Amino acid sequence: MKNISVAYRLLLGGLMLVLPLGMMSVVEKNVPGRRNAEPHRRFGIPAIPPNIILIMADDMGYSDIGCFGSEIQTPNLDRMARNGLRMTQFYNASRCCPTRASLLTGLYPHQAGVGDMVGDRGQAAYQGYLNQQCVTIAEALRPAGYRTYMAGKWHVGTTPDHWPVKRGFDRYFGLIDGASSYFNNHPYRPSQTLTTALDDQPMTPGPDYYATNAYADYALKFIDGNPKDNPFFLYLAFTAPHWPLHALPQDVVKYRGQYAGGWDQIRAARFSRMKKLGILDPTTTLSPRDSTIPAWNTLNETEKARWSDHMATYAAMIDRMDQNIGRILARLRERGDDRNTIIMFLSDNGASHETTNGNGFLPSIVERSKLPASDTASFTAYGRRGPTSAIPRFDCINTGSTKVVPPHRSSPTVHRW
Repeated sequence: MKNISVAYRLLLGGLMLVLPLGMMSVVEKNVPGRRNAEPHRRFGIPAIPPNIILIMADDMGYSDIGCFGSEIQTPNLDRMARNGLRMTQFYNASRCCPTRASLLTGLYPHQAGVGDMVGDRGQAAYQGYLNQQCVTIAEALRPAGYRTYMAGKWHVGTTPDHWPVKRGFDRYFGLIDGASSYFNNHPYRPSQTLTTALDDQPMTPGPDYYATNAYADYALKFIDGNPKDNPFFLYLAFTAPHWPLHALPQDVVKYRGQYAGGWDQIRAARFSRMKKLGILDPTTTLSPRDSTIPAWNTLNETEKARWSDHMATYAAMIDRMDQNIGRILARLRERGDDRNTIIMFLSDNGASHETTNGNGFLPSIVERSKLPASDTASFTAYGRRGPTSAIPRFDCINTGSTKVVPPHRSSPTVHRW
């Protein structure tokens, strides 16, 4: 028997306690497209079970969206928070693949076969792909009449027999691997193959490709192609704002000069806003700056310009993600689905400390890492400075640990229905 945890049964029956009670009757009946409408009229619940959209950001800090204290423009997520639920103590597995494995299956990542990343360590708990003893949320929702779609980063199984369409998704578009250029599928390590796939076939991105836009483009295609009388589940897994720092020039322009005051100033401003928003207790005091990060006013002008550019580019990536979430919300309104769609937004872990200037990267990538982050030819990462330094220390920043531990890192999480 495939392993479905008690917690995951609750997720499927109530999706974090926000799905209506009527949802359970759909799951139990196992009859696609049919509903007993009488109980729903009595309780005012729509006859068609709710659509479910699960949106994930990648390596995004706790205070990086407006409704959690950020200066970054995220009006769509902010509106979702105002009209929905903002969770301030929602925990993840502190690493990319394990968090995704748990989210998809409702199990501890080791139980699902993804105790670390996608490399096979020769043990069942560390095989690097979802095993056949677990059930994905897509596999569980299909018998309940749901059409299941995914767009974005998979990263829980790299060979074709472990791709999304083999784990319950009717349609898929996105990056099978953990990271890539936002503009193409350029390898960054020796002997590396990176795969963008449409359903079960690799494909090559065309001109003017930008990953964040493309994921939303296909998500919209899947929604538009969904029969009106069928509920759908959409898993939209953006790679933003994971390295490399790749943003569209028109988005970077919005943040030019905004970070000239440096990370100390940004930390203080975010901290103040978080207390006003109720994210933090009013009596909370700001923790000291990370001892490995210099005070902003000790940097020379060249360093300040470089890190200001990093932060502006990082902000632009999140801004563009929010713009695309806005496109999804607008389409739901156009279709009349906005009042019967549950949306959940979260991040897979905190902001990343990684760099792309060594550690087995191709020489060409190391050279490109030296370019300004806003240069579309660059391949730059955050490092310990830049965006991670702008976030107060209570934001759960990854500080170099490669261990997977019980869920303990907070994600900024927003629900709306």
